[in-house]
Amino acid sequence: MIGICHNCGANLEPGATKCRRCGAEVTEEPVKEPVQKSKTLRARLSWPWLMEARRKWLFLTAAGIGLLLLALILTAVILSFKNKDAQPESTPPVATAAPTAPVEAVETSQPSPEPQISWAEIYRNFLETDPTVNSRMVSNAEEYGFEGTMTAELFALADVNADGVPELLLATRPETLPGWNLSNERGLAVERYIVCTISEERVSPLMCGKVDFSFFPLALTVNDQWLLEQGLTEDTGLWMLFRSPEGQSRCRTLRYEFAVEPRINSTGECFDMPVDRWFIDGERVLADKALAELFPQGAETLSYSPVFFKELSPGCLDTLESDWENRELLQLSRTELYKLRAAAGSDWISEGENALAYIDEPYCISLTSDGETWVMILGIDKAAGWDYVQSIQVEAVGVTDGDAWVHDSTTADLEEEQVLQYVAGISTVEEEPPVLRSQIRLTLYDGTEIVKEYVTQAP
Repeated sequence: MIGICHNCGANLEPGATKCRRCGAEVTEEPVKEPVQKSKTLRARLSWPWLMEARRKWLFLTAAGIGLLLLALILTAVILSFKNKDAQPESTPPVATAAPTAPVEAVETSQPSPEPQISWAEIYRNFLETDPTVNSRMVSNAEEYGFEGTMTAELFALADVNADGVPELLLATRPETLPGWNLSNERGLAVERYIVCTISEERVSPLMCGKVDFSFFPLALTVNDQWLLEQGLTEDTGLWMLFRSPEGQSRCRTLRYEFAVEPRINSTGECFDMPVDRWFIDGERVLADKALAELFPQGAETLSYSPVFFKELSPGCLDTLESDWENRELLQLSRTELYKLRAAAGSDWISEGENALAYIDEPYCISLTSDGETWVMILGIDKAAGWDYVQSIQVEAVGVTDGDAWVHDSTTADLEEEQVLQYVAGISTVEEEPPVLRSQIRLTLYDGTEIVKEYVTQAP
């Protein structure tokens, strides 16, 4: 490192002890002035940057401290609100007694079940004060003989829209009959009626109906969904009309018709044949589709209840609700559907000698002979009309020249659709196959018993 003479300022050679210019002695003490000047220059050169950095650092530090303070303040405010919600401030004992009043006010503001009126009260008030219905509210009322306002004289209950509340059926005394108290003490027969329902706690007409007098009681409620009416057709057949109201003057209809029609087979022989027809809302459908409507969701039985009309007289409404709860409820399987006509009091099927003409004769299944006696096995099929009969009993068998007897009869282990099979023993001198006459007792679904004679020609 090159030194400097302190006397004249000349540069000194390394290791020199005297200055070559002025001859002054050179000391080994370090020269501090140049170094101090250098540090001062460096400091002057670096001072503006250092000041700027210090300003930025001070600003950032102040901003950070401010944000931290703000966060702490917000946290304190939020915690104070939460503490107020979770733990209400304690108040003196006098103030704590005050909240009991608002609790009572909340309870009294809840709707009380007491002012709600039951369906029985609505019907009772309606019938006891002013039992009239403006039938013009039902669009098809005139078709059933109602004009203007109808004054009810008879009433009945039936839940025919499956809402859990029975509908009110109103009717007047029939004008075309010599006496309107037609049958027994269980009820009255009517010509026409109006179905009323409850709308906004008022009685409102829903549907009109008309019935046939040959059936008693008037109708049945089926599955709490259908109202069943029954009657006779012009060709001595039977019809059953199931109706289910869907709204004001609108209803679904399910109609069943049964008739006996003459047919001619391939050999030219004329015979009577039972015919079944089903209609849904006027459109003819197969029986399976119609039965699916009556037996929803694959059910094997349907429930029905007879509809009995009562005279509207003082005191008759005192047991309105209990009469409904204790009404007669019956069940019917798919295979017993035709019992409905018996339940409605129909006895048309047993009237007259030819009323059961559509039931076919027993047919010969087999005929064998051992030279002295014959054995004839006979069968009866449901498909030939016998499904309208509840039970069958073979009373006796006979032949023209000889003797015959019933060996046995059974309803078990038979072929499909066969309902009865019986075996007759025959002793005759005739060599030709005998003609067997069978005397059979039929029990119908309405309890009627009929004895008929059938002739079976052996093949």
